Amino acid sequence: MTGFRISRRCALAAGAGAAILATSWRSGSASAAAAPAVLDVFDYQGVRLLPSRWRAQQDAVLDYYLAVPTDSYLRGFRVRAGRPAPGAELGGWYSADFFNPFGQIVSGLARFYAATGRQDAKDKVHALAAGFRECIAPDLFFFYSDRPNATHYGYDKMLCGMLDAWLYCGDTNARDALTPITFWAAANLSQDTRYNSGPAEWYTLSENLYRAYLATGNTGYRDFARIWEYRGFWDHFHPAPGEDWFADPTNGEQVWWYHAYSHVNSLSGLGAGFLANGDEYYRAALGVAYDTIRGAQSFATGGYGPYEMMLKDRSTLAGLLRTAYSRNHFETQCGSWAVFKACKYLLRLTGDARFGDWAEQMLYNGVGASMQSLPDGRVQYYSDYNSRGGVKVATSPWSCCSGTRPQAVADYTDMVFLRAPGELYVNLFLPSTVDWAAAGVRARLETTFPESDVMRLTIERAPATALAVKLRAPGWLAAAPTARVNGAGVPIAADARHWLTVSRVWRVNDVLEVTLPTGARPRLVRFDPATPYPVALAQGPVTLAYGATINPARTTPPQSIVDSLQRIPGTLDYRIGATGAAVVRPYYAYQPGERYFLYLDPAAGPGVAYTGTWGDNWIWGYTRSDAAGGAAEAEFEGTGIRWEWRQFNDAGVARVEIDGRFIGTVDQFNPAEDPWRVGIAAGAQFTGLSAGRHRIKITGANISLHDIQSLGPEAAGQVGYSGPWNLNMHLAYTNSTGSAAEIELQGSGIRWKWQRFDDAGIARVEIDGRVVGTVDQYGPQRGVPAQSDFTGLGAGRHRIRVVCTGTKQAASANTYLNVQAFEPL
Repeated sequence: MTGFRISRRCALAAGAGAAILATSWRSGSASAAAAPAVLDVFDYQGVRLLPSRWRAQQDAVLDYYLAVPTDSYLRGFRVRAGRPAPGAELGGWYSADFFNPFGQIVSGLARFYAATGRQDAKDKVHALAAGFRECIAPDLFFFYSDRPNATHYGYDKMLCGMLDAWLYCGDTNARDALTPITFWAAANLSQDTRYNSGPAEWYTLSENLYRAYLATGNTGYRDFARIWEYRGFWDHFHPAPGEDWFADPTNGEQVWWYHAYSHVNSLSGLGAGFLANGDEYYRAALGVAYDTIRGAQSFATGGYGPYEMMLKDRSTLAGLLRTAYSRNHFETQCGSWAVFKACKYLLRLTGDARFGDWAEQMLYNGVGASMQSLPDGRVQYYSDYNSRGGVKVATSPWSCCSGTRPQAVADYTDMVFLRAPGELYVNLFLPSTVDWAAAGVRARLETTFPESDVMRLTIERAPATALAVKLRAPGWLAAAPTARVNGAGVPIAADARHWLTVSRVWRVNDVLEVTLPTGARPRLVRFDPATPYPVALAQGPVTLAYGATINPARTTPPQSIVDSLQRIPGTLDYRIGATGAAVVRPYYAYQPGERYFLYLDPAAGPGVAYTGTWGDNWIWGYTRSDAAGGAAEAEFEGTGIRWEWRQFNDAGVARVEIDGRFIGTVDQFNPAEDPWRVGIAAGAQFTGLSAGRHRIKITGANISLHDIQSLGPEAAGQVGYSGPWNLNMHLAYTNSTGSAAEIELQGSGIRWKWQRFDDAGIARVEIDGRVVGTVDQYGPQRGVPAQSDFTGLGAGRHRIRVVCTGTKQAASANTYLNVQAFEPL
């Protein structure tokens, strides 16, 4: 390529930023020589996926992004630049210029062209790049609007998009946009690179800057990249594992959390940094980081980062699989993309096949398992692993995950094969073809994996000399692999770098058949090795999920579930016994709205389904509906239900129904000042239901939910309410005849605290099933504290029950019964 010419306009516009680059910005006449890697990728060239679930996903995702009008993608840029701006706004994050995904979408479309050869993808990239370039302002400002929320992030993604449009589509507009946007960045981006702080995701910039240096030979990109290296974080993983990577190296204090996706994404700066600089530091730190983060943070799916956070305490992570509200366990699209990139760098730089395992999990359980995006731009932003049950949903229109989705799905093609002189490597087991013209090799990989354990590689063009075919030996192998060439068995075993090798002089139409056993039955995978639950089902790299309405481990031990499963031939589906419908299927097979249990847990509480907008506060342990109101519904088994919530000074009143019948209201107001929004814990039990399955529905605006747990007849220690009741921070009250409140306490007596009111009635009191008297709660004034003591019961457990009789004395205005508290004596 011809070198970039730094125009006087660019230099003047960059101002102070030009000084940052002045000593190193040189027009490169050719790409820079990369440090030597062990393996090389095909970079999409000569590789195509064959028909399969994953190829179908590629086609659907590409069609989705091509269907969006070019004018809509460009509208905001044109409005900001004062140019004619036809087309409709896309809405969501895109129109708000909140982590705008334009650059990632261009990158994804360019990669899709490289992966599929579809001309319409290339045409779209050309149109987008041309439209973008003409909207770069005289001062080099280039964002979608004049109010981007995250300029470091936006520059990084735009640099990636323009770089990929040039590299994969040969787009010169994109190439010529690289210089002005980088000069703007040098002049304007804050260099506040504080550890785990500073501007949003500054620490991811080095990768694409190093890629730009390698592509252009311009040392300015390399030197600018070095400013953004995340050495404070990376140093935790070098020179050896074992360091406390949650310690802030600047002050030694503990870091409470890391943003999950972007910190994994920052690791690709190590991969690109090695290629650009050749320093062993980068390669060594990347390998240790992979092992450390994957081992400490990932779920059975390979997903990581609930609520987008990496946390030090694994028991806290496990707890987020069990709450009544946590559904955001993995930032699916972005998180998968970050893993794909890190794994691909490691495969190239080390030649070790084990680094393909995490990428394989992301293919089958991450982005590859996600639902198709909706027409309004909503994407499956999160994956739900809750042991109370999960569903796949699409949220956050045109968010960051709308950008990384096409990048990640296109990248399937570039992760199937790798190469080295005289060696063809198979990393992912996807039906595909590879045409390695320079080596005289063309081959076809056919398989229905993971439904089948067999891979067939047919040589369609063979070199004259020996070629080593190497397949990744996955960490999940359940037995020794076997291999056959043209039907005859050949020895095969994993080498020191975890590759299964068959080397020979191949002939056209030779067939290599390799069997990689995934096991006769699913295996149980603990989340925390220190505790038996929760536990997931896995078959090879695929996480399975149980289709049910309640967690099956509540009634059947997980190992017994596994022992009872019978595989349906030709699938990864399982049923109980020899007949009947499938109850266990791959997580990727579940469709939107289908309920599944990915983790089995005998302690799992009832699953809660939310409608309306709810905001989770996992730190203090609750979710809360917004001012427009929402509903929370749960199906449970038992004779009662306990609901716990948090009180606030701006809380609303909740309406409670059980089995479609109005039970009462709960006023969650509490006047206490609470600047940290911790909330004051409160709760109530609703009992007296017949044994069996029931449904509770809670509705209201500004109401919260901490937990819901089903109760049996032995429930004790908390007040249980039957019949309609109203609850607030002071009292529970009812005037429904027959409604009762009861509790079991330990002691030789019970004190019932209540208040006198001018509309109170007469209550019947029962202890241990025997009527012991009545209490008249009437008083001419309101809210006068009172109490009734019942003593001489004998040491032990006793149950008190107070019942609204619907009667009163003549002076009272109504028949209300109220309960403030019960205490043991």
